[in-house]
Amino acid sequence: KHHILMNIHYSWVTTTRNRIARYSTTGVLDTTLNPNANNTVYALGIRTDGVIAVGGLFTTIFGATNNYIAYMNPVGTPDSTYSLTLNNTVWTLSPTADNKVII
Repeated sequence: KHHILMNIHYSWVTTTRNRIARYSTTGVLDTTLNPNANNTVYALGIRTDGVIAVGGLFTTIFGATNNYIAYMNPVGTPDSTYSLTLNNTVWTLSPTADNKVII
């Protein structure tokens, strides 16, 4: 199990995380996750299949263009099977039981 934090700038010795970080339940930083969003993250939602939806004011995440919404696999890698381009900030989102995301 993990805890996901958003809208943080975390720096510990040589480890920096911008806007999204994941910690174990014992408080250890998950160094494998570093999406590095270029602007504010307002919303996170975990679907029933474990895919994490991320929404906000960002236009780049995981080093690629993703306007205002992105998805990541449970292991913290980008999920590129979803391609959605929005033209405005995602303030909130809500995963549904059938793995869709309401924005």
